[in-house]
Amino acid sequence: MKIQILAATAALALTACNAAGNAAPEAETIGLAEPAFPLVMPSGGMGPFLTCLQDRHTAILSAHRGGAGPDYPENAIETLAWNASVAPMMFEIDVRQTSDGAYVLFHDEELQQDTDGSGFLAYHTLEELENVRYNGTDIGISTLEEVVEWARGKVLLQLDVKRGVPFDPLIDWLEERDATGFTLIITYNVDDAATVARANDEIMISASVDNPGDLATLNAAGVPDARIAAWTGLGTPRIDLWKTLGERGISANYGAFATLDDQNASGEAYRALVEAGLDVVSTDKPQYVFDALEERQDFTAAATACMAQ
Repeated sequence: MKIQILAATAALALTACNAAGNAAPEAETIGLAEPAFPLVMPSGGMGPFLTCLQDRHTAILSAHRGGAGPDYPENAIETLAWNASVAPMMFEIDVRQTSDGAYVLFHDEELQQDTDGSGFLAYHTLEELENVRYNGTDIGISTLEEVVEWARGKVLLQLDVKRGVPFDPLIDWLEERDATGFTLIITYNVDDAATVARANDEIMISASVDNPGDLATLNAAGVPDARIAAWTGLGTPRIDLWKTLGERGISANYGAFATLDDQNASGEAYRALVEAGLDVVSTDKPQYVFDALEERQDFTAAATACMAQ
């Protein structure tokens, strides 16, 4: 990897950048590993950055549920920091809301499968969750507040907003924290994508796209191509669709975590996806896949150029 070589150069080049959503936080999160290569978005936010990477035929990773590993549970800030200390990436994380309205990171509706807690998370207050720990660890449930402040100027976030969490208040919350420039909202239908597009004119939107007609429907609902990161599924790679998306400047995202990851595929298999036109590789093995992709691309060089645009 060329991360260590380019990290200092990128930091110097971007010191004066007044990018939206990249102002320094008032307080730093203590005790977490520093990122190997910080991702600081340009003034236009994540959209132009992803387009620039696409133009340079460079794929970015999305760590599914934060990219869990040994002693590092999914959706925990400690896990995100561990992965970011090895390689630059985007993090897909799950957002739920406590009974007193706090945003926290957790995938399941109920606590007992993955933690020493029990019951529906939504029925607990944030204070009640403070002593809950992931099974076999001393790691607790992370709040979106701490993750957003840690992520600023370091990584990109994809928020999988779980059922029952309304979009409009969440986007207001992100706006108050100047966090829309490095955050993407995942949606599962056209109405939700349109809701997000109306609520904020910068934040990127992950929308399911199965064919060009889906793009026409999204456009008609007020979601322009420039706001879309297209989710293209978990099954057979959609190479023809990726080509169409690329021609329109839309990043294609694919869930390798359900196919190649489960198959313990070789690095060549991941490289083949990117050579076929994939822009965002969603994976449970971000560190392995980053190294595999570096044999065909120089992510830090491309990202440095794209952050400086």
